[in-house]
Amino acid sequence: MTRARAAGGSRRRPGRPRLDADEQILSAALALLAEEGFQRLTIAAVADRAGVSKPAIYRRWSGKAEVVAAAIANSHRDRPDPVGDLRQDLAAELHDVRITYERTVPIAMVGTLLAEERHHPELIAAWRRWVVEPRRERIAAIITRAVDDGELSPETDAPLMASMLIGAFYGGYTQNLAMDDGWEWRVVTTLLDGARPHASTPSPEAVDGVSSA
Repeated sequence: MTRARAAGGSRRRPGRPRLDADEQILSAALALLAEEGFQRLTIAAVADRAGVSKPAIYRRWSGKAEVVAAAIANSHRDRPDPVGDLRQDLAAELHDVRITYERTVPIAMVGTLLAEERHHPELIAAWRRWVVEPRRERIAAIITRAVDDGELSPETDAPLMASMLIGAFYGGYTQNLAMDDGWEWRVVTTLLDGARPHASTPSPEAVDGVSSA
């Protein structure tokens, strides 16, 4: 028996720290999902891209569907903090949508998830649970706060307005519209101008001095 074993058991083989390996695996899975699609994605390819062994992945997840779902959940954890200004907070959220798809998660990946919905509904479910729903809830909360503060009409449908804001990106992308750095502000301004409370407009009868009594 060696001195090392007698003192404290066998030495641990050097390797990548667990947390770092998890991040590498999930990042690799997300990148390959966007590049290859779910059907052609393999655990072997994920392991090769992440620089780990296949058993290292299977110790953490049962298969590629579970790995991809975890990668989706892990893909968007940093979110903008509201500052209390309605226009600025909404523009920041919309900017985050655009930057996410431009720099982090290619929008083609969403098409892959939708294409796989019939056979692997857990993938799009993970996307909705960890990315879509939290974002919509955050935007709706910003709008609800503005309604409570009197900035927006009491009749404002916060969840619907949140969906309209997010939908502006998908619509702009599919139409190949230019989405420059001022795009978010234009969308927010266009939407808010139609949602702010207005002074009541007098009826034609009132203007003409005709009473309805």
